[in-house]
Amino acid sequence: MAILVISFLYALMCQTTLVAAALYGLAVHFKIYPVTYALPIYLLLNSDYTGSKRLGRYTDYWWPNRERIKFVGVSLGTFVLLTSVFYLRYGYEFLHETYLYHLTRTDMRHNFSVYFYMMYLTAQSSYSTVLGLLAFFPQVVLLVAISLKFYRDLPFCCFLQTFVFVTFNKVCTSQYFLWYLSLLPVALPTVRMPVLTTVILVSSWFIGQLIFWNLME
Repeated sequence: MAILVISFLYALMCQTTLVAAALYGLAVHFKIYPVTYALPIYLLLNSDYTGSKRLGRYTDYWWPNRERIKFVGVSLGTFVLLTSVFYLRYGYEFLHETYLYHLTRTDMRHNFSVYFYMMYLTAQSSYSTVLGLLAFFPQVVLLVAISLKFYRDLPFCCFLQTFVFVTFNKVCTSQYFLWYLSLLPVALPTVRMPVLTTVILVSSWFIGQLIFWNLME
């Protein structure tokens, strides 16, 4: 999965839009989380990327230029084609297990989510589903804000997007950490952090996991 994400980022940096779009559609088909990159990618494909005449300060944000149309069309087409093939093969079970299940998923063990305890206490209540859906709201707000702020540095922006998506997801297991850690090497050139701060943060991250696992035993 990390190879697909890094590959489409590299293709975008090389301005091979069609290749990047196909890889992006493939990546979203395999794992749903790269869909959070859609907005910063769209914003990146502006007049600065294409080298065309700037339409205006605000119009340039949303106007569907040629590169944006190509990227949306190819990535969406790739995703729909692959999804259709697997739906014809496996039916509704494929859609549910791959995409729809994540809207209502709960995991009461091995869960690092900030919502873990709330979801645990309300698991049997009548409003647990509503709370689960409301948990997406902080994610959406932060993802949009990060997209608007950092889209010009796409690798760093995607790292932040993935970090926020994982941190504020209602289910967060250890494998999720690999999603943003795989992007850390390409995001590091933008990060300016003292060595001591880095050591403290990394140590805290590992210690937190050790404490959690010991408590769950």
